[in-house]
Amino acid sequence: MDWGGAAVVAGNVEARNLACRYGAEFAPLVDLNASTGWDFINEGGAKKPKWGFISTKPGSVLRIRINSVRETGPKDARTNVMIAYLKSYEKMGSAMCVSGCECAPDGPVDALHALHQSTIFLVRLLVTQSPECNIAVTLLEQTNSTSHKFKISGIMMNEYTGSDVTTKIHEEKWLGDLQATSGRRLQTGQPRTRGARRQQQGHQAARRRPWWRRLLALR
Repeated sequence: MDWGGAAVVAGNVEARNLACRYGAEFAPLVDLNASTGWDFINEGGAKKPKWGFISTKPGSVLRIRINSVRETGPKDARTNVMIAYLKSYEKMGSAMCVSGCECAPDGPVDALHALHQSTIFLVRLLVTQSPECNIAVTLLEQTNSTSHKFKISGIMMNEYTGSDVTTKIHEEKWLGDLQATSGRRLQTGQPRTRGARRQQQGHQAARRRPWWRRLLALR
C-alpha cells in the first residue's frame, strides 16, 4: 500500500544519518590541526588492537568534526552523539565536552572508578544540526587519581527521537549502578568471602549446563 511517503504516525520517521566509528575508523573524524596534546596510540596488540586518542596533559584539546544534520524529522530536532571513552581504576583523569554546535553537556566526565576493570563508557551529547559540528574534548586539571590520563576510542551517532526509553543504557550511569551494588565491596577494599565466591562459581557452572539439564533441575 502506498502511503505517499508520509509517516503513518506523526513524527515516526526513519532514522538515516547513523554512524559508528571505533578505533582506527574513528581517527579520520579528528581534526589533528586543531587538536593539541593527544596521541593516537594502540594499547593492544596486532591481533587485538586497542586504538584511541590518549592524553595525560591538562589543557589538551581533541577536536572531533562530524555532520550532525538529520535526514529526517524537523529542522530543530537534535542529533544523538555518544563519545566512547575508557574508564578504569587507576591513573585516570577528567575531561569536558564542549561542542561547536549547540549542546548541553552534563559536566566533567571522570574516567576513574572503583571497579577493578577497564571498561568502555559512553557520554551522550544532544547536539543541534550542523554540517560541521565541532566537538572539543578538553582534559581538565582536576583529577581523583594521581594521574590525568584520558582515552577516547570512538563515536556513535543517530537521529534522536525525543522519546528514548533506553536512555539509561546510552548514558554512562549503567555501570555506576553496577558499582553501587556488586562493586560496593571492591570500592571499600574488603575481600570477597569464601561463601560468596562459591556461590558465584555455582551460578557460573549452572549457566554452562545444557538447557535441557537446567530444565530437568527445575522439575
